[in-house]
Amino acid sequence: MLQRIWSLINTVFDHSCIDCRSGEKSSNASADSRNINRTIASIDEIARKTSGRKVDMLFKANSMEFGCTECGRFGVYKNTKELTEGTFKMPKVMKDMFVHLSNSSPSLVSDLAVAGFLLMGIALLCSGKVIKE
Repeated sequence: MLQRIWSLINTVFDHSCIDCRSGEKSSNASADSRNINRTIASIDEIARKTSGRKVDMLFKANSMEFGCTECGRFGVYKNTKELTEGTFKMPKVMKDMFVHLSNSSPSLVSDLAVAGFLLMGIALLCSGKVIKE
């Protein structure tokens, strides 16, 4: 569905340095955030590295993540996938991306932006919420 209906999103970055990767991609920024308290084993056994939250589409440039997209079927208003991924998961991933970008370029914090799109069938939902730390 993503490739047929929303091919615009795949092609809009063709002539830019941003790479658009689709198909349940794990966010490195989210993985770093989840593993921040992981330590080297000394007395206790080392905890396994946790993978990042998976998003349907990831926007990257030079190994830095700038945005994500979640997709689902359109039909029932406020379905479970829309609520869980659009309201809970995607904002957390976007926050992790913003923190990772701000830590790597502290002088550019006021100019940073992380994009997130929620695609439900033929509906494009952009809430316009701003995440600040």
